[in-house]
Amino acid sequence: MTTSLLSRLSLAFITIPLFAQDAVDIALSITQIPTEYNERLPPYTLDDGLWAFDCSGLVQYSYLNASKSLTLPRTAADQSQIGTVVGPPYQRGDLMFFATLKPGEVGHVGIVVDADMMIDANSYDGKVEQESYNTAYWRSVFLFAKRLPENYPSPPVPTTGTIIVQATLDGVSWAGPLSFYITGPYRVIIGMAVGISLQSSSYDLPVGSYTISYSSGGPSVTGLYISPSTTQAVTAGQVTTFTLAFSSRFCSAARVGPGTALDSVSLLRDFASSCASNPPALTATCSCLPSTVLTEQSSTCAALASGGAPPLTYVWTTEGSALGSSASISVAYNMSGSHIVGVRVYDSGNPTVQTKSAACSVQVNPSPVTASCLVNGSNTPITVNSGTQLNYAISASGGKSPYHYSWNGVSGAGDTSVTSVTPAGYASIRVSALVKDSSTPVTSTTATCPTVTINPPSTGTVAVVATMNGQAYSGAMACGFLNSPSNFAVNSVPFSQSNLPLGTYNLNCAGGPPNSALQSFSPSSSQTLTAGGTITFTAIYVWATVTVYSNPLPVPSGSWTWSLSGWSSSGSSWITQPVLTVAGVNYTYNHPEQYILALQQMQSWGATGPLALMISQLQNVLSSWPPYVVVPSPTSAPTVGGIYTPTQPLSDVLFSGNVSGTGLVPGNTTVYFCVYNTATCYLQPAAGVTVNSSISLSVYNVYLTGGAWQVKVVTPYGTGIGPVFYVQ
Repeated sequence: MTTSLLSRLSLAFITIPLFAQDAVDIALSITQIPTEYNERLPPYTLDDGLWAFDCSGLVQYSYLNASKSLTLPRTAADQSQIGTVVGPPYQRGDLMFFATLKPGEVGHVGIVVDADMMIDANSYDGKVEQESYNTAYWRSVFLFAKRLPENYPSPPVPTTGTIIVQATLDGVSWAGPLSFYITGPYRVIIGMAVGISLQSSSYDLPVGSYTISYSSGGPSVTGLYISPSTTQAVTAGQVTTFTLAFSSRFCSAARVGPGTALDSVSLLRDFASSCASNPPALTATCSCLPSTVLTEQSSTCAALASGGAPPLTYVWTTEGSALGSSASISVAYNMSGSHIVGVRVYDSGNPTVQTKSAACSVQVNPSPVTASCLVNGSNTPITVNSGTQLNYAISASGGKSPYHYSWNGVSGAGDTSVTSVTPAGYASIRVSALVKDSSTPVTSTTATCPTVTINPPSTGTVAVVATMNGQAYSGAMACGFLNSPSNFAVNSVPFSQSNLPLGTYNLNCAGGPPNSALQSFSPSSSQTLTAGGTITFTAIYVWATVTVYSNPLPVPSGSWTWSLSGWSSSGSSWITQPVLTVAGVNYTYNHPEQYILALQQMQSWGATGPLALMISQLQNVLSSWPPYVVVPSPTSAPTVGGIYTPTQPLSDVLFSGNVSGTGLVPGNTTVYFCVYNTATCYLQPAAGVTVNSSISLSVYNVYLTGGAWQVKVVTPYGTGIGPVFYVQ
């Protein structure tokens, strides 16, 4: 059995056929039933009326009575010929085969219950019971495991076979008066012939295991052997022959019956051996070395016999279980305490069978439990970064498995040899586990895991939030961090970015909520980020006095029409911004008063339509909007001046500067950055364009490649072009 068979395996997520689960449940329901080797169909009844099973009979009975009845062969050897060989993990219902009689030959079978246990009918405890298949003994005799297919054909139940009984005298066929008994399944006498003359007699009988017993009659001789054995299996459609072999060359009667060790080999002995002298008395002693061992260790017990008529036969037992039939045996112990090993020695029975018994003892002490711990595969201290998953694994030996684990320093760990944890923060982590075995009394040890040191984090988190008139604000922003360990833009709030390098961060904002003015930063616009920490910048905005122009519309020429799209507002911002179309040109404004002035301007031109109604509806929302001041409208195209200096002499730089001039109209001013002396222009995002009360334009967060550039400003009254500036 491989080492992986010893590992703790979970069967919780394996889909097991219903008939295999049923078979295991049936076997578990009949634990403690006695065991007896017999090749009859199970269950068979003992003399006291109780059921009994042998190992293959238990398997056959359990699968025959499952939800999908399977008729399996009767013997363990035949059962090993069906199904598919499987390796670990073994699943519930798999059959495990062991070489308990001869090396390499199937002699025992059990049914897998879970990752460590099987149920079988064993001879050493004399009952059906659960036991671990991971003991030293079962590992030493394990051959293979097989899984029965769901489509395994259920052959017809065998019916009858034939028994032929014949007699010989000194190897020659004999006929005459003879009485015998044949017993078979369910301990019923199914055949008997008394005082008949026969050379052979045939009987058609149900399949199963049959035993023949001599009663009386036969030739007037002193010896009888039954060949090939006193018990044989009858199979469907096959002939089974019992030969009652009489000998005239024995000094006294030697009747052979069930339970003796004599079989067909006896027929090959020298029947002409001398009867003149009796063999010396048979004596027997035994000893076990070492006489004191630890659990899971072995001791070799040897019998020393003299006298009797050779060859000698040995029958070893310990605490009711058969061990073997050689002059010496090796016994492995998985339970501590004092263990008695007995041997019964038989001679060859010439002229009469002699037998002697001897007993020897072995003291088994609990082996100490040892355990070691690895963390992430290492048995020495390790250093990791914060947030690294730690995998702890315990390896235990000695004592008696299975082992049980109680972890210290790891929350949520259960009774398992492995556990994982992902620590937060940074410090030294020390973990250990108390390991107990399953022996009586329990032995235990503590496995101390290598120390884990968590590196302090080398980054932190930067957050930006904003308020407007004392209320939290969520929406577009025009902010950014410059001259900081990491320069980046903040286009909306709330904002948070983690894993940023440590150092001092400086926040600049050019635009915030609509119609607002930046009052201050809290706690300040410059803060220092430390390891694992979070710094939060709060941009505090209040309403700004809005500048509106007395005549926002240029006078249209010729005939013209107008329209105002549907709109809605919430507080001091548009939900759906109205679009005023005059003579095919679209106008939008940030403040309702600008629309009111435009509509009133159209009234002065004699425009028709629902102007009064729309002016009234817009006036109804003015109280929710920022205060405003009306100034005269510009009457000409803007003039643009200013000095434009990139923040650093590199290409793809962050441009920051001011564009100032006259004729700039809030809400109807568009800014472009144009490659000098070409038609290539790039629109400046609206979030970076504001027009303040001094008629100046602030431009923020513009990324320009190297070369010559100009600023172009477009208003309803014309277009202005600024001076050339250069980006390296």
